[in-house]
Amino acid sequence: MVNKLKGSRVYLSGPIDYASDNGIGWRRSITPFLESLGVIVIDPTNKPLQDEDDIEHSKLRKECRKNKDYQGLSILMRNIRVFDLRCTDICDWSIVYLDYDVIMTGTLEEIFCMNRSKKPILIYCKQGIDKISDWLFGCLPYQMFFQDWDQLKTYISGIDSGKDNNLMKRWIFFDYSRL
Repeated sequence: MVNKLKGSRVYLSGPIDYASDNGIGWRRSITPFLESLGVIVIDPTNKPLQDEDDIEHSKLRKECRKNKDYQGLSILMRNIRVFDLRCTDICDWSIVYLDYDVIMTGTLEEIFCMNRSKKPILIYCKQGIDKISDWLFGCLPYQMFFQDWDQLKTYISGIDSGKDNNLMKRWIFFDYSRL
């Protein structure tokens, strides 16, 4: 086993604020697999920040919306947006969960930010590949679209082991000892 992904940072992008489970379920499900490969998981539902509580922030945002405190909501969300987009900056690659039954404004911004850096962006679509927006087919390699978690994990394992060499000019592996 080559273990090319060991030490790489993956960002788990997908809907949170309108997801029924606040986007936690799928992230907690895939994390053990990624960690078994030595991948560093960046999970926006489990922010690695001191003095921050995602559940408390969620309650505050709902309270702001309920009270029509749009200034308060704006302040809270600007901080979250800054953090999440910074995570897209520091990640090496991403797994994106698309669910077209849920509003995903932040997810789409994250995809486009990461795409500008030509990072590998693996997309799982709950509704199937044939429901992925035509726009994304124009932006990303369709070979990185999945409608099954097992297919996505098999692809990741192939990249990690070096058996899958179709890197689509997205996967770049540095020899850090030479830097």
